[in-house]
Amino acid sequence: MGDPRASSGGRERRRAFRVTTAAAESREDAKTLRRVMTTTNTHFQPAALADEVVGQGVSSLGAFKRRKRLHALEATRSHLASMAAQQRSHGLEDAEESFSLQLIVEAAIRDEFSAEFEELFPGWLENDNELEHPTGTLTAGCGICRSIAAATRINLDPPEAA
Repeated sequence: MGDPRASSGGRERRRAFRVTTAAAESREDAKTLRRVMTTTNTHFQPAALADEVVGQGVSSLGAFKRRKRLHALEATRSHLASMAAQQRSHGLEDAEESFSLQLIVEAAIRDEFSAEFEELFPGWLENDNELEHPTGTLTAGCGICRSIAAATRINLDPPEAA
C-alpha cells in the first residue's frame, strides 16, 4: 500500500488501536488485578447494602427507592381517581376502565406498602367523594367541565365580592 504517511500529507497518522502481544497483555492485566486486589478487601453485595442504614440522619438507597415508588404510585392513583370521578360525573363509558386501573394501583400500594395503605385509604375515600358532582352541573374543579366551559365561553369562576 505504500507509505502510511503519504495519504495524510506527510503527517503521521494515529492508529485506532494498539497492537500488543498476548504476553504483554497478561502482564498488564496481572498488574491491574494486583492493584485492585490489594486495595479492595470487601465484596459488593447490592442486596445487603440496599436496606442498610448509612448513618445518623442519612437514609439508605433502598429506603429512598421505596419512598419514591410509593409517591409515584400515590400520584398515579390520585390522577386515576380524579379522572374516574370526572368521567362518572359526566356519564362517560371510560369511567369503568379508569376505576379498574385505579383499583389495580391501589392493590399494588396495599401489597407493597401495607402500613401506608392503611393510613392513606380513609383519606382517599373522602377525597374521591368530593371529586364527583351531579350530572349536568358545571363545576370549576372538574377538568371536563372546564373544557366544556372554555369551548362554550362560560365563566366558571365565582363572582368577586363587591
